[in-house]
This record gives sequence, C-alpha cells and structure tokens, in this order.
Amino acid sequence: MKNMSQIFIALTFLLTPLISSAQVSAAEPEFVNTIVHLTKENMTVILERQKAQVKTSSNASTYIIGIGKTKAIGVVKGEKSDVRLSKADTLKFIARVKDNNEDPFEVITFAKFEVNPKKNVRYVEIGKVEAFKGPEDGDINRITFQAVKFGTQSYLITVKNLEPGEYMMTLKDARATAQMFGVD
Repeated sequence: MKNMSQIFIALTFLLTPLISSAQVSAAEPEFVNTIVHLTKENMTVILERQKAQVKTSSNASTYIIGIGKTKAIGVVKGEKSDVRLSKADTLKFIARVKDNNEDPFEVITFAKFEVNPKKNVRYVEIGKVEAFKGPEDGDINRITFQAVKFGTQSYLITVKNLEPGEYMMTLKDARATAQMFGVD
C-alpha cells in the first residue's frame, strides 16, 4: 500500500504539467519572440511591445573623484500599459521562442516595473557598478512563475497572485523588447 501511494504521488508530479498544458487549446503565437496573454476563454491577447531605452546615472562622487556608483535602467514610455488584465488568482501567457528545449528560467525574464509619473515612464534597474564591488545585477523585482513546454516552439507560463501594478517580460533573443501589461 505504501508503494502505491508513492507511485501515485510521483505520477501526480510528473503529469501535472502535461495536464495543465493539455487544457489549453490556443495556438502558439505566429512569430518568434512574441508573448501573448491567454484568457480564460483560451483567446490570446498580444502584449504591448516597446524597445526599452537603457539609461545610466552616476552619483556625484563618480564625477568628482572617480569612485562611486553607476546604475543602468531600462526605461519605456508611459505610466501604464495599454494592455490591462484584471487581478486573478492565476494568469497564463504563451511565449514563442526559437527553441523551447532550453530552461525557461534562462530564456524568460519576468519583472515588475517601477513607475515615475513625473517623467511619464516605467523602468526597471538592469545593473549597477559600485567602486570596490564591481558589476552586479540590478534590483529587479523578479516575478516567480512556472513554465512548461507548449506546442513545438513555445512555453506556457503560469503566474499566481500578481498584485496590481505594471509588469514586463523579455525573452533571451530579444532582451531590448519589453512586452508589457498592467494588472488592475
């Protein structure tokens, strides 16, 4: 009996990703490096896309004595995305990539934007360099997600309990393109 329960538990963990992707009847996005939102009705909505501008800023000591901090941020125009999603327990997306045999966590970056209403922009800190510490990743508010293979060239991305705010995803082969949406 103990072996049967262990087998059942193992099968549950192995089959859950297959069952969750089998319930989706939507087609893969037409083009590589495209992300779409998957509605409850299995319809797809293309996310807002913008090329992010990379801007750098340094503190005064960097200019005066050459030692200080420099930050790089990715910036997009507008305080809010045109693509608005209602807050839900679970949101799903389909990301079309060149090859879905790679680890999705190496391919997909999912993060929450900071908003600057005075400048009418959304931004995320990409990286920073600090004297005596060297370069390091920025303070990106990364979002935890689950992803499974979907179709022949895509991932089905599932994220739970996103708070209201502005979000973006980028893909490995198109890092400069922010694919964005907001949660109300």
